[in-house]
Amino acid sequence: MYNTFFIILLSITCLAGYSQTLDSLVMSVERNNPNIRAQENWLKAVKLKSRIGIYPDNPEVVYQYLWGNSKEYGDQKEFEVIQSFRLPMYYTQKSAMQNLRYDQEEMLAASTRNKILHQARVEYFSLAWLVRRDSLLSERLQDSEKLVSLLESGFEKNEIPQTVLDKGKIFYLNTRNEWHRVRAEMEIHKENIKQLNGGELPGISSYEYPPDWMLTDLDSLIAYMESRNPEILSARLLMGISEKQVQFEKASSYPIFETGYKSETILNQKLKGIHAGISIPLWENKNRVSEARLENIWTRSYFDKVKSEEIARLKNTYLHALTLYENYNRMKEITAVPGMMNSSLQLLQSGQISFLEYLTEVQFIYESLENFLYNEREYYSALSEIRTFFISGY
Repeated sequence: MYNTFFIILLSITCLAGYSQTLDSLVMSVERNNPNIRAQENWLKAVKLKSRIGIYPDNPEVVYQYLWGNSKEYGDQKEFEVIQSFRLPMYYTQKSAMQNLRYDQEEMLAASTRNKILHQARVEYFSLAWLVRRDSLLSERLQDSEKLVSLLESGFEKNEIPQTVLDKGKIFYLNTRNEWHRVRAEMEIHKENIKQLNGGELPGISSYEYPPDWMLTDLDSLIAYMESRNPEILSARLLMGISEKQVQFEKASSYPIFETGYKSETILNQKLKGIHAGISIPLWENKNRVSEARLENIWTRSYFDKVKSEEIARLKNTYLHALTLYENYNRMKEITAVPGMMNSSLQLLQSGQISFLEYLTEVQFIYESLENFLYNEREYYSALSEIRTFFISGY
């Protein structure tokens, strides 16, 4: 029985199978997930919004016609075109600030996207784990059926008591119930993938762990994190926005200019000329520059806080993955001994071990293999979580 299980474990080294399964799932979820699609549409709206308010106000055109009470004075006509504008640095600073806000929204969207794709990968790894458990339990179920048949034969010959036969049947029923639970869990995780994929279950023929995933050294990850972590980049962009905000508030405190053309007809006389004006900000924006500077100081502290928190979170995740990897590797060597399950049943049939010794040995071997499969799943899930720290993997 264990030979079959060992062959299944070796199948995780098939790179071609991986490229058709996990990669295809991730691409499908990235394309169909409703939250990711909604964020893409939201980013388009934010991009358009970043182009609003970075040009001078629209010109104002005014025409007035006033009827006079006397033919001697006639009617009064006025026509005026006015354009208001600020100094160029006002528009350049505002444009730069809004572009940075769009970049920050992109980072927040990337962070959400990473979490959704991580969730999809964890569901995939859970199915890979359950498929292997299903194979293991199927083999165990076959052995338990053989065991019950063996015990029934011994009971008919009065070689074993009823209590031993009952224990064998209980062992069989427990194995069958566990097998059914695994099958039910597989359906639950498939439904979770379906929901992540926009309500459609992608066609996946097999569930294999990615053999090209590996745990690189922590220092490299931290160094790479400086320029690729969405949370750190978002905090850095916020700091840049606050710096531009200071320059923008300074530019907002400069006068607003007006220029234009005006013509007027009154008392049968036609007058025309230019219009010029200036708005002197005596009261407005008085404290806005000081407020922007204080916010800039706060964003610097916030950046340091986010950076230290993300590095600490990465270290914890990395150490957890490292522990899982060490356990996984040690257990992989131990469980690589072929014929573990079959040998126990053979020893029982030959009378070299008792029924209770058989149950103890089989349960120990089964729990060891279960523990190995669990560590395998958790290890790859931890590697997937490490990928959430970066915009596009590492």
